Amino acid sequence: PGHVIQVVNGTYATSVTISTSSYTNSGLAGVITPKFSNSKIMIVVNMVGAGAVISGGNDAEGQFQLIRNSTSILTSHQRSYDYGGSGTIQFSSQALSWLDSPATTSATTYTLQMKRFSSTGSIRMNQDQGTGGSNITLMEIAQ
Repeated sequence: PGHVIQVVNGTYATSVTISTSSYTNSGLAGVITPKFSNSKIMIVVNMVGAGAVISGGNDAEGQFQLIRNSTSILTSHQRSYDYGGSGTIQFSSQALSWLDSPATTSATTYTLQMKRFSSTGSIRMNQDQGTGGSNITLMEIAQ
């Protein structure tokens, strides 16, 4: 119990821009098949070049969502302040983590989704990045 018994890593390096107010798959996902039904899955998502963008001096807002198969398990609100009024937002690395209890030994897919939260603008990932892209790491922890 308490030991990591399996690690799966997924990477996605393509630039992503989401301009809709509905959650949309970002392209970043990982699949793990737990060895035991009572295992916990530690999910770590590292996004590079992520941020919300809007033009014209307004604050930009977006949301990231982590789903297990089709069930939402974590949401994160992202807000970028535009003090200069230029609409230019600095992109940065962002991380999400979650300890999940899927209660299954079937293949389980964890996917990062994104959506615009502002009335206009977009939310982005893998902008101005040269590090190989964003990644998701899934670790099965025995109980």
